Amino acid sequence: LRVRHARLRGIDVPEALVPDMIDEFPALFVAAALAEGQTRVSGAAELRVKESDRIAAMAAALQALGADIVETPDGAIIHGTFEKSETVIEDDASIGHQAVVHGAHIKRGALVGMAAVVMDGAVVGEHAVVAAGAVVLAKTIIPDHSLWAGVPAKQRGVVNQSLREHLAATSARYVEYADWFGD
Repeated sequence: LRVRHARLRGIDVPEALVPDMIDEFPALFVAAALAEGQTRVSGAAELRVKESDRIAAMAAALQALGADIVETPDGAIIHGTFEKSETVIEDDASIGHQAVVHGAHIKRGALVGMAAVVMDGAVVGEHAVVAAGAVVLAKTIIPDHSLWAGVPAKQRGVVNQSLREHLAATSARYVEYADWFGD
């Protein structure tokens, strides 16, 4: 198995494929929001009359995270954010499994928990913690030494000296593990 990366690029979804993609549109909308260029979905009016208006729900959720989406009567136009915000991760920061950091700045010693999302323009301060599963909205500034959790993330506490020491030790262990498995 060989895995390679590639840039996501916006597409025009062929209307003929829409009936076979009904359950895949949430993932497509997320990918499109992070892609380079524009993605256009049309011929999907059926999504507005299912259990709920799925187009409106997907657009609202992604707009809350800072995405640029325009609803149309039978779909949406999604303007990707690729390379509009630089992602910076400073020394000794830890990013949990399945976390998404998109166009954000994670400062020294910070921790972004598993499956957390940190969106464009957000700054996670030094030795701050974003809890597992939290969603940090675009342009949120998280102060140094603070603990944030929830959807959307809000400050829930402070990171004391004991927790800072624990996080520093964890970061050092990951560097050690990388050495074990290096070439």
